[in-house]
Amino acid sequence: MVSIINRKKVTQAVIIIFILQSCAAAPKIAVDPSSIKDVAKYEKDLEECRAVSLNYDNSDAAGKSAVLGAGGALIGATAVLATGGLYLLPGGVALVGGAGAAAGKGSADKSQNRAQEKIWANCMKDRGYKAYTSD
Repeated sequence: MVSIINRKKVTQAVIIIFILQSCAAAPKIAVDPSSIKDVAKYEKDLEECRAVSLNYDNSDAAGKSAVLGAGGALIGATAVLATGGLYLLPGGVALVGGAGAAAGKGSADKSQNRAQEKIWANCMKDRGYKAYTSD
């Protein structure tokens, strides 16, 4: 009975991690409306700069972060197993490893979004707008 409860807790934790990772937002910037003189030109500039920012690709770092996250989670699962937490065996170890990979990739995705936001805002600034990011 105890192992079923513990397995449910592990499963719930993994589901929560996946839900949180899926909430990663697309890059966003804020532009001061007082810096917009021509709305049609602004909309064109906004889309062009957005396209430039989306060319930034951080997929190598995302893969490395996912591998490191999975490795860290598996080490944690091994420690739990070594201390008698046999309820994780065998499916729980895979769940924990997958959760670690998702967490690592999510961290890299956030980093990529921040970089894209900076590129987008700088492009807009170069075109004469007052543009801001969350950083």
